[in-house]
Amino acid sequence: MPRSYKEEFGKFFEDPNRVNLRDLLQNDYGEFSYLDYKEIWPSYPKLARHLLGLGNSNGGCIIIGVAENVDGTLDPKGIEKFEDKSNIQAGIKKYIPPQVLGEIDGLNFSFDEVEYYKIRGKKFQAVLIKIEPENLPLIARSEYLKEIRNNAIYVRRGTSSEEAIYEELQGLSTGHSTQSNLNMWTHLQQLKALLDQRAQLRFGIGSGGMASMSGSVGMLSSMGGNVISDMEFETFINEMVEKKKRIEMLISTT
Repeated sequence: MPRSYKEEFGKFFEDPNRVNLRDLLQNDYGEFSYLDYKEIWPSYPKLARHLLGLGNSNGGCIIIGVAENVDGTLDPKGIEKFEDKSNIQAGIKKYIPPQVLGEIDGLNFSFDEVEYYKIRGKKFQAVLIKIEPENLPLIARSEYLKEIRNNAIYVRRGTSSEEAIYEELQGLSTGHSTQSNLNMWTHLQQLKALLDQRAQLRFGIGSGGMASMSGSVGMLSSMGGNVISDMEFETFINEMVEKKKRIEMLISTT
């Protein structure tokens, strides 16, 4: 990725104002792992999946009102009207861990008069997610059809949000802090989700078609030639559970 584009996105991510968005759209480098463009609003379950993927991949942004052409260039078409922010929050609430809902910000942008003609008179919306390392991993709390799966851990792979493979899960585990000043409720919620995930693996309960550990090792997913087994995934879950328990012990003794 060109350094100038990283800098432009960094400016917008840290200070999401009209000028920085204009520069981002005008200097079109296309989509990247932490920047997603949508022509129209996706369904709330899909939006939640993308936000979880961005959050687990160090944060990012979704900009609504921008189409992608066949050649990969962007077409800033704008949207007819702004989606109500309270509706967005209500729509994704059941899928997103409660401790990070406050880290998701929705912003409205109108360009009535601007020197970049392609966005003049148009409206855009942006959804940003910034995550503290101690809140990782973000785990889906509910599911809807094939758009999002309960207890799944999503990451950004290229410009899509996919369930993490074993190596990606291991990378997420390094983001946890063991400082004693972390929020106890946050860790309890994450520990519960991790234990639920382990129960699904061991006993085949819940959704998502996870196989029981009592028979031969089943395969959860195959992505780009990388395969993660139930045994590998349970190993990761067990490691995360133990980390969470140690964090809780630190908190409870301070």
